Amino acid sequence: MIKCYSQRLVNPFRGILSVVATEDADAVSSDGVHWALYIQGESEEVRMSDGSLRDVVLPDTKFGDWTAKEGLKRSPVRNVADLDRIDVIGLHLLEAVKQAAGQLPFPLRDQDELWLLDAADRPLALLHVAVDEGERVTPRDLTWRPGEIAKHVFTSTHARIDSAEQSNAAQQVEDIVNRDNGTQAHAQWFWRSTDGTGVGQDGVNISSDLVGRTLADNEFPPLLLSTEWAVENERALVQDFLDWQAPWLLQLQHLSHEQRSHLEQLAAQRADAVAKCFRLYPEVIDAERITAARVEAQLRGGSDTTANADDAAFAVDVTLIPYYRE
Repeated sequence: MIKCYSQRLVNPFRGILSVVATEDADAVSSDGVHWALYIQGESEEVRMSDGSLRDVVLPDTKFGDWTAKEGLKRSPVRNVADLDRIDVIGLHLLEAVKQAAGQLPFPLRDQDELWLLDAADRPLALLHVAVDEGERVTPRDLTWRPGEIAKHVFTSTHARIDSAEQSNAAQQVEDIVNRDNGTQAHAQWFWRSTDGTGVGQDGVNISSDLVGRTLADNEFPPLLLSTEWAVENERALVQDFLDWQAPWLLQLQHLSHEQRSHLEQLAAQRADAVAKCFRLYPEVIDAERITAARVEAQLRGGSDTTANADDAAFAVDVTLIPYYRE
């Protein structure tokens, strides 16, 4: 059975990961163009030093990388006894990827969400997601981060540039968000239903009274980061950060018509980013605007498919999914 689905790349939000999975292999892509194919590791019975037998799952084997333009680039396979089996599974997966690549974006399946909570125990920022309960891993570090790209290029007129210690706008956003988390960082898992309702699960440093609570869809920040700040300048700074994220945020699949239209206007100002993200947009309100941004990127020497050297320095390493490194 072949499964095709997406999951979000969060903390910070950097778009979605597309997955094509067969019974014993899967392929992943963070841009809808470049796919990495993996054969799942088998389980072997190993005799331990005390004489007992234990099932050990072997590491996944990378089968190769594929794009529609360049085809398959096989990865070297070492210390694998059953090469024929690898070929059969890998080629079956490759055919599944070729058929599914034209159906992007796939529906999101990451309904388990770990939210950083504010001082009033309301969802503040999305920290982690999981496709099923078995993949739920609560990170030890509950710090929300804006990401390395933001720390290099994000700017805002609302940043406090008079202080040498807080000259980086992205660092200031990080400080604001994590300060609102209260004196002790706390976070909670929620299971989100198709209507957006969230049922509270376990968490870190939370009261037992919060387990089992139900929050309406509008109690979760739609852009995965709250903008409800008491200080106007801080609210404007966080909003500037979300505006800067617009090319990626357009990959979210449950935005309102108004939200998507507004984000498209902002994203069009960053043509290169739009050219790399547009394949995973589930809907486009103003097709002419997005097309114009892509054409502008091409005229500037950019590409719909290839990241430039600066982008490559911060690219998502899909081999670490779901615990990706920005």
